[in-house]
Parts: sequence; C-alpha cells; structure tokens
Amino acid sequence: MQVSESNLRLAYPLSTADNRAKYLPFLNGAAMRYNINTPSRLRAFLAMVGHESGQLRLVEENLNYGAAGLVATWPKRFDTVKAQAYARNPEKIA
Repeated sequence: MQVSESNLRLAYPLSTADNRAKYLPFLNGAAMRYNINTPSRLRAFLAMVGHESGQLRLVEENLNYGAAGLVATWPKRFDTVKAQAYARNPEKIA
C-alpha cells in the first residue's frame, strides 16, 4: 500500500504541505519495508505517526520532565533523589 499526499492531508489536517511532501517518501518506504500492506495496518501506522509527531509538526522528543514526572513515567529508573538530579535537563535524561 502506498500513502498518498491526499491521504496525509486528510489524516493530518494540521500538517503543512511542505511537511507532507518532505515525509511522504519516508512513510512509504517504511510501509514497504515493514509490510504495512493492508488498510488496517496503514491506518494504525498513520495514527501512531500522527500522534508521535503532532501531525508531522514535531521532530524532537520533549524530554523536559520535572522530578515527579520522571518518577511517575519511569519508576524503575528514577527514585526521588535521582529524579531531582535529572529534572528539567533533557540532555541528561536522554
């Protein structure tokens, strides 16, 4: 299955024409490589991409977590003391 520009425009109404054109070849390449070859698989793939990228508008992960957010999100990796040392430091969290 191939993703078309019109599919992306419908799926991601907040995206720009430039971003749709920029990412379309990569989306089609990933679909082919990972056997995203049915309508339901394509819908699931586009839904996840849209969610994770803010409809193709975000290209960086937001890692600006406070201490409480670190403990809540990764309780096995952060206790209160360690979370304080990492809080609001995206590079260190990464």
